[in-house]
This record gives sequence, structure tokens and C-alpha cells, in this order.
Amino acid sequence: MNLFMNKKRWALALIFAMTLSACGTGQKITKKYFPDADFNTLVVKGDAAMDRADWDQAIAAYEDALAIKPANAEVKLKQANAYERDGKLAQAFNLYQVLLDGKTLSTEMTKTVKAKQEKLGFKKDPIVPEIVPVEKTPAPATEVVEIKEEAIAPAQDVKDVPTLETPEPMVTKQVNIAQMEEEVQAFLNSWRDAWASKNLNRYYDHYVVTFSGDSKNAVAWRAQRKSKILVNKSIVVNLEDVVLTSIAHDQAEVTFNQLYQAGAYQDKGKKLLKLQKIDGRWQIVQESFKAQ
Repeated sequence: MNLFMNKKRWALALIFAMTLSACGTGQKITKKYFPDADFNTLVVKGDAAMDRADWDQAIAAYEDALAIKPANAEVKLKQANAYERDGKLAQAFNLYQVLLDGKTLSTEMTKTVKAKQEKLGFKKDPIVPEIVPVEKTPAPATEVVEIKEEAIAPAQDVKDVPTLETPEPMVTKQVNIAQMEEEVQAFLNSWRDAWASKNLNRYYDHYVVTFSGDSKNAVAWRAQRKSKILVNKSIVVNLEDVVLTSIAHDQAEVTFNQLYQAGAYQDKGKKLLKLQKIDGRWQIVQESFKAQ
């Protein structure tokens, strides 16, 4: 009876917290007395989506919950199950591996996760890091014109030559391709190193302050990236076949093959970065990735 009453009180408290969270005037009270209200609400939302087989909604709800508590193994397991039910087996396999790498599961749960992972049938092949420099565009050859002595007209008397006004030179901004390639390569190396070393402030500094990716705003994107980056013990990022596809004096587009490995998880695909030079510094304004 006491156990039933305790569960009933907890359920009532959760409902009360969710009600207060929905009201603007009750937000401060909710945060003070129910600090996990937002997290619990998102988990309940994900569980409800699982019950009605809405896998995408469940995955999104669990993702938002993990942005609040990145180390919560129970929610990661729920999200991995949602991926598996949705047929996204590679994502499920990788998330199971993240759970195993974290070494926070009980012995029984570890056996369960390993069995689920083995059932998916994927293999873990390590990626060998390799840094490939940008292929520089060779400078055009300078044509040498031979001037024959007899082709030179005899000098005229100065008094017979009319005075001509020298036109003002046209000022244009020219792009030094070789210099820009060096700058972009240095930028990519810095961005990759910040990511691999999990230096979040340095990593964020490579993006414009308003960058939001696929998230609703920049704050949500940074929280999502933080949970993804810090959960891994080691990260390896390798860039291959780097090519500048569009160049202007303060803009550039660069494509490359990205090989990413975190623990036993790995992926490979084509990445496109659109860069803007702001106050003399290159920054990412757009990013896209297509898995291969």
C-alpha cells in the first residue's frame, strides 16, 4: 500500500510539474521544486510516440531530452530502440556502441545491448587517419614575347609627339587563388582539430554566431553539438579530396570527403561548407553532409 501511495504521489507531482511548466507564471516554481520537469516531460513525450509507433517523433523527443542530460543511458537506449524500429539500423548500432563505450550499464543491460547490436549484423572497421592537403591550382605560365630589333620604330622628335592624358587606373579586387587555398586549408585544419580535441569554444568559433544547422536556433544547435561531442571519449576526423568549388574575395565554397570516428562508431560522406570572411576571419555560414 505504501509503495502504491508513493507512486501515486510521484505521478501527481509530475502532472503538477507539467501543468506549471505549461503556464508562464509557474515556470520559476517548476524549476525550483521540479528541476527535472522539462527532461521528464520530453521522455514521457517520446514514450507516448513509441506507443503509437511514431518513430520520428520519439527520436526527436529523446534527442531533446539528451540535450538536457547527455549522459542518461536509459534515454539513449530508448532512442536506439526507436532507431531500430524505424529501420535506421546503422544509427541504432552506433548508439548501442556509444552505450557500451560509456561503461555505465549494469552487467545484465550490457549483455542485452550487445545482443541487440550483434543482431543488427554490422562490423566495426577502424578508420586510419590521413591528412590530405588541398590541391593547389597551378599559376598560368607567362608567355615570353621576343621583340625583334627591326620591329622597333625609330624614335620621333619629342616636339612632334602630341601630349596624351594618362587615364586613371581602374581599381578592382582580385582574388589570389593560391593564398585563399592556403587560408581555407588552415581554417579546415583548425576546425577539425577543435572538433577532435573536443574544445567546444574553439569549435563554435569557426561558425557564425547565428549558425543553427538543422536546429530551431543557435542555442539549440550548440546544445545538441555539445551532447554529441562530449559523450565520446575520443574523436578522429579525417578530410580527403578537398576542393574549392567557388571563390570570391570574401566568400568560398569547399567540398571534401569526411571520415569520422568516435569509439567504434564511424561514418563517411561528402561535406559542403560555405564560408564567409568576417572581420578578416573565415567562418562557416552553411554546412551540409551526405553519407556515402
